[in-house]
Amino acid sequence: MNYRNAFETIMKEKGINQTELASKAGMRNQSNISEAFKRDMKISLVCKIANALGYDVVLVSQSKRGRKTEGALYIEDVPYIGKRGDDK
Repeated sequence: MNYRNAFETIMKEKGINQTELASKAGMRNQSNISEAFKRDMKISLVCKIANALGYDVVLVSQSKRGRKTEGALYIEDVPYIGKRGDDK
């Protein structure tokens, strides 16, 4: 699941549309959310949207990926984020 899918799943479960999410996240309007969902988001925006939906963003050690926490949504197909040359 990617972050867009996770956010859409949470929105559906909570009955929140993009306009309501934009308001909760302190964004100007629905089009800001729509545009954000179409592109890669900065981690700050991912955190802002997650918080608006009542979730926290938590980093989990790769060695502990097998253990899942009930009620958590795991976003696992996020592209690697690092400095150039770190992808060796």
